[in-house]
Amino acid sequence: MTNLDLKSLIGSDPYLQARQQELQRREMERKGREDLPYLMQSILYPLAQGENRKPLGALHRRVEKFLNRLEERRRAGTGKKVIGILLLPREHLKTTLVTVAWTIQRLLVNPDARVFLSNEKLDNSKKFLRSIKEQFERNELFRRIYGNWVPVGEERSGGF
Repeated sequence: MTNLDLKSLIGSDPYLQARQQELQRREMERKGREDLPYLMQSILYPLAQGENRKPLGALHRRVEKFLNRLEERRRAGTGKKVIGILLLPREHLKTTLVTVAWTIQRLLVNPDARVFLSNEKLDNSKKFLRSIKEQFERNELFRRIYGNWVPVGEERSGGF
């Protein structure tokens, strides 16, 4: 059976359509937990129709590896404090990739994780938290893939 035949077969069967959509959702769910640039570009901040944006590149993959190494050291539990510093120029997506996307990914991997956001300016910390919170509350694609993480009655109430 050719790919075209398979598409026409799936296209005519609601059960097969639903099954294919569920398999795609599960693949996106898995990939988002494992691949930080994918989570950021495909789920948290997907391109709007007609929008043109550079894809994340090798630099962002290196940032992901750096963050994963820090997390591995922290989990190793040697008793030593794990500290890392990430220095990149402005407009290289540090806040979006690390503060927002990586924090969300850590929560997807471990829903019981605790997050501490700090910045020289309190308003910036509040802005970072608001960006994270908006993904959980308002990003329909995220909610379709990962479910509703906001407790009933606390949506947009500041209880996050």
